[in-house]
Amino acid sequence: MHSAYALTRLFSVANRNLRLLISVPLQVAGHPANRHRQIPALSRSVAWQLYRRVFSDPLERRVYGGLRVRLYPGDGEASSIFYFTEYHEYDVMHFTRRYLRMGDGVLDGGSNIGTFSLLATSVVGDTGRIDAFEPAPLFAARARENFALNKLSNVEVHELVIAETSRTTEFRVDLGVGNRELAADEDGDTISAQCVTLDEWPSDAPAYALAKLDLEGNELGALLGARERLSRKDPPVWIIEATGSQLARYGHSREEVFDLLEEYDFELARYDGLCNQLFFGRREARTAHDFFAIAAGYRESVCGRIAQAGSG
Repeated sequence: MHSAYALTRLFSVANRNLRLLISVPLQVAGHPANRHRQIPALSRSVAWQLYRRVFSDPLERRVYGGLRVRLYPGDGEASSIFYFTEYHEYDVMHFTRRYLRMGDGVLDGGSNIGTFSLLATSVVGDTGRIDAFEPAPLFAARARENFALNKLSNVEVHELVIAETSRTTEFRVDLGVGNRELAADEDGDTISAQCVTLDEWPSDAPAYALAKLDLEGNELGALLGARERLSRKDPPVWIIEATGSQLARYGHSREEVFDLLEEYDFELARYDGLCNQLFFGRREARTAHDFFAIAAGYRESVCGRIAQAGSG
C-alpha cells in the first residue's frame, strides 16, 4: 500500500513538473513584454529558475528608469519580473506610466514587494505621494526595503487590510502573492491584522489620481468601505483585479462589483497596452483580467493623458 501511494505521489509530482515545463515557456514567449525578444526572455527565465534552486541571496535589477528592486528567490513577484520584465502586469503598468503625472497621489492596495508603487513613484516624482497597503509582514518589509534602497521619502507602507468595516481579522500569510483574508471554512497560516476602510482613511491623506486594488477576492468589500470616496470621485480612476473565482471565495461576484461602480457613476473599461487605448463598457470589462473604472465626466481627460504619453 505504501509503495502504491509513493508511486502515485511520484507520478503526480512528475506530471505537475511536466505541465510547468511546458506552460511556463509558453507564457514567457507569449507575454506582450517579451514580443520580438522571446529567446532572451526564455534564457533569462531559465537562468532565474536555476539560480533560485541553488541560492537564497537576493538579486537586484534596475527598473522604471533607473530605480532598483531587490528580488528574493522565494518571492512570486520576483519570478514574474524575471519571466515577464518589469512590466509583468503589462496593461495595468503601461496604463499607469502613461496616465500618471508629476505630483499625483496613488493608492496601492495589495502592494506585495512594492513594484507597482515603484513604477508609480517613477512617474509622480518627489512631489507625488504613494500609500502602499500590504498586511503581510514579510512583504511589507520587502516593500520598505525596496523603497529605502531608492531613498524614497514619498512612499509609505501601511500594514493594514482594506475592508468594508474597521475590525480585526485573520490574514493568511502562507500563499505568497495570493496572501489574503481568511475565508469561511478555510485553513492556513494566519496573523491577526487590522482592517481599515478607505472612507475612514485619515482625512489629511491626499486626493488620489489613481487607486489599484488587488486584494485576492476582497475587492467588493474594499469598495463598499469606500462609498463616500466613490461619491466624491477620489480617485477618478480605479484599477481592479476582482476575478470571479477569488470573489466567490467570499460570496461575491464580479457583476456585483460592476453594479456598485456603475451605481456611483463610474464607467467600466478594458485597457490594451499595445495599442494604448481604453475600450468602454461592461462587456469589455468582463473580458479583462484587471478592469478599469473611470468616473463619469473624466473619460476625456483620462484618454487625453494616455494619448499625450503615446504608446512608446
